[in-house]
Amino acid sequence: MIRKLLAIFALVLVVGGLYLLLGIASDDVAGIVAFSQLLLVLLAFAFILGNPNWRRSFWLGFFVVNFGFHLLTAVPIYFTGSTGGYLNDLADDFYEAFFMPVDPGRSEGVFYYKVRDSDRIRFVGFNEEGKKVRFGFARPGELPGVGLTEDQIPVAPDDNAFAALVREFIALLGGMIGGIVTCGCWGRRSQSGEKAS
Repeated sequence: MIRKLLAIFALVLVVGGLYLLLGIASDDVAGIVAFSQLLLVLLAFAFILGNPNWRRSFWLGFFVVNFGFHLLTAVPIYFTGSTGGYLNDLADDFYEAFFMPVDPGRSEGVFYYKVRDSDRIRFVGFNEEGKKVRFGFARPGELPGVGLTEDQIPVAPDDNAFAALVREFIALLGGMIGGIVTCGCWGRRSQSGEKAS
């Protein structure tokens, strides 16, 4: 029971922490999270080698799923420079739904914003169905034409760093679920072994 409560608490902590990180997504934040994830994978490997009890089964499941996910995403990055459409689409949809500072009453469906750690002004246009139909960069001189000043432009998380954080979150969450599943399998096997003896 205590293990299940700890697992639920850890999942809630990870989801809440990631949401906060996504809101301040930048290259620095993404780099820190990726490095922390690497340390965690190495730590999991060390625990696998040195811990024979039920925790070993957790770290085994965590390592296999987390490292496997990173391996699967690293291969297309190495060969094509892309993480694959499904991950990019997932990150884009989540970004536009929750983190893009869009004001529906502004500029006939064209919205302007900056991303964190950048002075470049971006714009994105949506049609009546809410689908993105155009996007690009705007010059500061274009803003008076749409009734805006540069100080009024909202700041959004960096979209590339945001996508990287989403990948790291999926790897971390998948690793935790893999660890919980292997813990459950290990516990059932231990109980059946005790009953048989």
